[in-house]
Amino acid sequence: MISAFGAILLIAAGGYAGFSALEHLRTALRSAETILDASRDMRTEILCHRTPLPQLLERLGTRYPRLFPDAENASMLVREFSFLSVWTASIRCAALPKPLEEPLLRLGAQLCSGMEPEQALDALDASVRLVRDALREKDRAAVRLYPSLGLAAGCLLAVLLL
Repeated sequence: MISAFGAILLIAAGGYAGFSALEHLRTALRSAETILDASRDMRTEILCHRTPLPQLLERLGTRYPRLFPDAENASMLVREFSFLSVWTASIRCAALPKPLEEPLLRLGAQLCSGMEPEQALDALDASVRLVRDALREKDRAAVRLYPSLGLAAGCLLAVLLL
């Protein structure tokens, strides 16, 4: 009885691991979509409203707390630290996947270096779109694969251990 219950738990744990991997992939895909939305907002704020960068970061933190956590005091922090260090810290706190984090970090560096904001935002959009498209392809393939692999691994463990 206990060994059958253990086998069921192992199979369920394997299935959960597969579904968890799929959810992790979908979270990254949602983050990519959110970055593209934030990019459109940044374009409007920078090019149309001429919003200063610290205020931009605060507004982004309000609108996109998942991408820009702890950004509500950016104007105060910029008095003591550079905008780039505040931007970098905010992005790193978001714990985004590396392929999504890098374009945002590069955008902050480009905005601070005096690069034309429109070019920097275009580069961000292009990078994130490439990552998003790759994640979509991976998601299409993973819909059945990850849960199936998880269940198969759980079954294998159950057979090996029991």
